[in-house]
Amino acid sequence: MEIEFRLKQLLMQLGLDHHGIQQKIAEDSGLHRHTVRKMYYNQLNRPSLDTIAKVAKWLEDHDPAGKLAGEGLPQALIGRRPANTLRAIAAPGHVALYMGDFEAEEQPVGTGRWISLHDAEAAGLLVRELTTSTHMIGEHPQVRLVYVPFRFPAETQGPLEKPHSEHLNRARALYDQMMASRAHETAILIGSMRVNYLVELLAAELFKGCKPFETPKKPKVPFWLTYRARTRAISSCFGSTRTPPDLGHPTAPGIYYLEDEQANRWAYCDWTHKEHDAGVVLTARDPGNNALVLAVFGFSGYGTEALGQWLIDHGDDLWEHEVATSKLRVSVCICRLLVSETITARGDRRVEVKEASLIPIRKEILESRLA
Repeated sequence: MEIEFRLKQLLMQLGLDHHGIQQKIAEDSGLHRHTVRKMYYNQLNRPSLDTIAKVAKWLEDHDPAGKLAGEGLPQALIGRRPANTLRAIAAPGHVALYMGDFEAEEQPVGTGRWISLHDAEAAGLLVRELTTSTHMIGEHPQVRLVYVPFRFPAETQGPLEKPHSEHLNRARALYDQMMASRAHETAILIGSMRVNYLVELLAAELFKGCKPFETPKKPKVPFWLTYRARTRAISSCFGSTRTPPDLGHPTAPGIYYLEDEQANRWAYCDWTHKEHDAGVVLTARDPGNNALVLAVFGFSGYGTEALGQWLIDHGDDLWEHEVATSKLRVSVCICRLLVSETITARGDRRVEVKEASLIPIRKEILESRLA
């Protein structure tokens, strides 16, 4: 378990999280400002007990109303990285699952909107586990579903398309609301950017030099989706009908990920319908208040459903691969999947995970590419 510092969160509770506060704590406590800054951003490794005591004393002296008395200092200053993914998701008491909501531009009268069956299955797995699991008695959060609308023509015009402006504006508004409320409600984004525009907006914000729904000349995001033939091909900062630009690989559908920054070497997770698949799990967590956003998507719908099951069974492996930015701790893991389709006794189709291997994006790659 990795120790984390909650200085930023405690300052927010005291109403003191403003410009210049790090310098003031340093001056009042006799500490170097870089030490305080690293503690504020949870980047301080192995601090002395004297340093912890000085910061705790400063917080006590600036808490006349006793807002931190219930937690106690210095205990309230020190936290731990989540050991259990489901409990980390449930911690705020509220969880929102965001999924794409499709509507064709040209559809027969009476045809309604729909979401991907596999995305719905992945969401259903998570909802059931979060709300009924016996391992979380007393910790079950309130869960709501949020639908992110998207629309495209029945017949795609051209190799790559831009999102419908009305739905893109709606997605941006939802994204802003989601980020503003994430301290009080965990956000889980299900499905790739082809069906869930919030995933595209999240990736573009996290990685340097990205513009949402614009295909770059050179990849900025360290993973890449090369679309299948005859599927919706949307302009994206991490996907196209081709392999990553300048890669030189033959075009083959699947997920690519950056393996070596200096050599520009990309590895490939191949795709075979209902057999080989892959997915991406991206986490962005504020170490100050443990506000959490997760994106979970497969190369195909089968991959997304399989990844939902994997997250429940093996999601605790994600946290050791986090990288600290100035504001967040971020992890990106590729999951290579061997899947099969089974038929239940009721005749329902289910995706079964036969094998899964986790491939974290190397920390030095994330550190060089994260904004």
